[in-house]
Amino acid sequence: MNSQEITSGFNRPRVVEDRYVLQQFEELGIGLTPSLEDIEPYAIAMMRNKEILEGMGLVLGRRVDAMEIEEDSILRGIMLSAIQDPESAFGLLLFRLATEDLKAESQTAQ
Repeated sequence: MNSQEITSGFNRPRVVEDRYVLQQFEELGIGLTPSLEDIEPYAIAMMRNKEILEGMGLVLGRRVDAMEIEEDSILRGIMLSAIQDPESAFGLLLFRLATEDLKAESQTAQ
């Protein structure tokens, strides 16, 4: 395998099934399978412009709503950190995405 065939997770195109997020990708002009690297500047800009839930949804690949924030203390903490430091919140969302992906993989393996 040569080095051109190796793609890190951050650069790998993501497949998202959530229609709302796919519509956002299309409106932003980043295609239907953008990588996290493609998503990063848009998500940070959204969080900086107080479109925090939309920015979070871009990273997680699904719609994030106020009810979920109210029920999930980790997402609530990430949202609150986005108010002060959107770049750090993006990093926290990457950790959250990784845990959600691991949970989904373990459920499909059972």
